Amino acid sequence: MFVHNYVQNSERQGIGAQVRAARAGLGPWESMPASCLADIGRRCGTAEIAEMIGILDDLSQEKDALPAWDGDSGDDIARAQAMYAGILGHVPSSCRDAVARGLGSRSPDTRRWLALALEAIGAAALTCLRAARDAEPDDHTRQFMTEVVGRLEATAVDAS
Repeated sequence: MFVHNYVQNSERQGIGAQVRAARAGLGPWESMPASCLADIGRRCGTAEIAEMIGILDDLSQEKDALPAWDGDSGDDIARAQAMYAGILGHVPSSCRDAVARGLGSRSPDTRRWLALALEAIGAAALTCLRAARDAEPDDHTRQFMTEVVGRLEATAVDAS
């Protein structure tokens, strides 16, 4: 089961229905416009956020199970992960802690995608990203989070 089918057939209907509606008219190879990701994100509550974190965990597990020769499926999964991270980067400020709680996921891959979502949220996410980075057990993910924190700190300095 790969990404297109995963989104179409997921038992998680809340966010799945919103994604299907936003993808209406798009081919499976076409990315959803950033404006659609933002619109979906703004409509999300904590239940949809938890659902997307679960989907990111499932996609990470699916990607880990792929044979090395199956790069196309890996690319499809990465596109779906990027889509969900893009949605999570636009959730209402009242729900952003729910995204940050996802940094406790067992999957390092999910934690990296959530770090990108929090980066999109901006400087308000720096405190939780620093804490997650400092507690991160996976070297690659800790380095990734260090880079995200660095970009946000540079942006915060430029803005002042």
